Amino acid sequence: MILVIDIGNSNITFGLCDGDEPVKRFRAPSHICDLRVIEENTAGCQIEGAIVASVVTGLDYEYKTALDKKFGIDTLVLTPETPLNLDIKLDNPLEVGADRIANAMGVLDKFGENAIVVDFGTATTFEVVTKKREFIGGLITTGLHLQLNALSAKTSKLPKIELYPPKHAVATNTVDAILSGIVLGNACMIDGMIKKFKEELAPEEYIVVATGGFASFIEGYMKGSFDYILPDLTLEGLLGIYKYCNNKNFALKSDHGIG
Repeated sequence: MILVIDIGNSNITFGLCDGDEPVKRFRAPSHICDLRVIEENTAGCQIEGAIVASVVTGLDYEYKTALDKKFGIDTLVLTPETPLNLDIKLDNPLEVGADRIANAMGVLDKFGENAIVVDFGTATTFEVVTKKREFIGGLITTGLHLQLNALSAKTSKLPKIELYPPKHAVATNTVDAILSGIVLGNACMIDGMIKKFKEELAPEEYIVVATGGFASFIEGYMKGSFDYILPDLTLEGLLGIYKYCNNKNFALKSDHGIG
C-alpha cells in the first residue's frame, strides 16, 4: 500500500491507498510529528512507499525521516521542483504550495479538462488548470474556520462559536450575524469569484471541482457553481504524483510530456 500525507496548517490528512484511490483516511493535528497515529492505522499493512505534501515549513522532511526509518522506504516529498507533467505558469513557480500542485494534478488526471479547483482548508484556494496541463493561476483567501477564529480572537465582545448553518441572512442576534457573514458571505464570494474567473477565462470553458472539508457544507448556500465535489481530490492527486514519479505504469488521460 501507498501512504499519502497532506499536511495543512491545522490538520494532517492521511490516505492509505490500494489501487487508484484511498481505501482508508485518518487525521491528526498539524502541530506535532507523531508516528503513533500512523502506526495505529497501518497495523498489518505492508507500506511500499509514501508521499508527503506540506504547507508547514520543515514538517514534510520530519515525516520523511520518520517514515523512511519506520518502513524502510524512500518517501517522496512534493515540492514545486518535483519533476511532473505539469507546467506551472505562475510569476514565481517556487511559491506555489504543494497542496495546490496536488489538486492541479489530481483534477487533470481525473478529467483531463480545463478546470477550476476550489479547496476548502485553513485557507480557501482556487487553482486554475488547462487541458494542456498548465497551472495558470488562482486565488488564496482565509478559510471559514480561520475567519471564525479571527473574529473571536481579535474582537473582545464577540463570542467564540462553532460553525453551523445560519438561520437567516438578516440576523437578529450576534451569533447568527457571525454565521450569516461567514457562511453566506463565503458562499456569495465563491459564487462571484467563479463567475469572475469564467469571464476572464472565456471563451474557453472550465469545469468547477470542489474539495476539502467544507465543500459539501458550503454548496448548500451557493447557486450550483460546483460541477463535482471530490473530498479526496488532494489525496488522489498525491497518489497520482507518486505513481508518476515512480513510473508504475500510471496512464495519464492527457500527457503532453511536460516536466
